[in-house]
Amino acid sequence: VIKRSGHYHMWYSYRDSVDFRDGKGSYQIGYSFSADGTSWVRADNFAGIQRSTSEWDSTMQCYPYVLDLGTRLILFYNGNSFGQTGIGCAVWEGALPSL
Repeated sequence: VIKRSGHYHMWYSYRDSVDFRDGKGSYQIGYSFSADGTSWVRADNFAGIQRSTSEWDSTMQCYPYVLDLGTRLILFYNGNSFGQTGIGCAVWEGALPSL
């Protein structure tokens, strides 16, 4: 969870209850934001990252960690097979969603 411009932002892993080990229901990175840090608005479509079509993170993206460097955000995450195929680093571009 980070706080920027008076709002809280959180990235997390979520999955289905079946076929979550690199299958159709495998882990994805989600996103929520909040004005007070207590009541959250889930907005997974604003997570800022999508699975690749056939690369090392095409079936799973999990365990996000966000660094706030002031001028930009850096997201570290694990790829397929819980990171067996690689660990990624993505740079956030653009403004964060707001309430």
